[in-house]
Amino acid sequence: MTKYLDVAVRAAKKAGSYVMRHFDKENAISFKKGREIVTEIDKQSEKIIIGELLKAFPSHGVWSEERPELEKKSQFRWVVDPIDGTAIFTRGFPFFGIAIALERKGKPVVAVHYFPALKWLYTAEKGKGAYCNGERIHVSKNTKKDPLIYLVSTELLRHPRLMSPFMREARERKVRPEAYGSTAFHISMVAHGRADASFDFHVKPGDIAAGILLVEEAGGRVTDRRGKKATSAATGVISSNGKFHRTLTQQ
Repeated sequence: MTKYLDVAVRAAKKAGSYVMRHFDKENAISFKKGREIVTEIDKQSEKIIIGELLKAFPSHGVWSEERPELEKKSQFRWVVDPIDGTAIFTRGFPFFGIAIALERKGKPVVAVHYFPALKWLYTAEKGKGAYCNGERIHVSKNTKKDPLIYLVSTELLRHPRLMSPFMREARERKVRPEAYGSTAFHISMVAHGRADASFDFHVKPGDIAAGILLVEEAGGRVTDRRGKKATSAATGVISSNGKFHRTLTQQ
C-alpha cells in the first residue's frame, strides 16, 4: 500500500499549500443542500487532489464531497474531503483538515488526514499502524476511572435523541466535552490519544473513511451508534480508545 500512501500524502500537501494561501482571508461562501457551507477553495482543493490521484491511478474510482462519484470497474475507490470543517476554515479557525482514504472492496487500506494550518500529517496503512508526522501514535489508555475528554459534533445539539448516550456519560463520569468543528480533527485526536472518544453524526464518506482506519490502526474502535463496526457508508460514528466503547453506544 505504500505507493498509494505516497500519492495520497503528495495530493494532500499540494492541496494544503493551495488552501493555506486563502486561509484567514475573505472567501465567498455558498450553501449546499440544507445549511452546509461550500467555497471555491473547497472545489479547487478537490480538483488538485483528484488530479493527483487519477494521474497516478487512472483506473480507480473516486468519491468526493463536491462532485458526483466517479465510478470505475475497480476494487479500489478513493474517498476525499477537500476541506473538512469548511465553516471553521472560513472563520480563521485552524482545525480544518484534508481527508483522503483509499478503500479496497469497501474497506479502508490507506488513510491521510492533513491539517495544514497546524502542520499535522496523520497517516495509516492497513496492518502497519498509525502515525503523526512520521511518529507512531496510539489511542489513550484511560478507563472510566480517569478524567476523560469526549469530542462532540454540533449535530448532537440539533438532535437531542442522539445525545442520550453522551449525556449519560457526562452525568455519570468525569467527562469534559469539547468541539472543534471538524470530524476529521475529532477522530484524529482519538487516534492520537489526545481525546478518549468522539461522537460525530450527520457525516458523509469523506468525513470518516480515513478516520476509521487511523483509529483502528492506533488501537481503538469505530462503530455506528448501535455498536456495529463502522464503514464509510455510516451516517454517524462513535470512535474511542476501546476501553469502554460499549457504554457509549445505543445498544
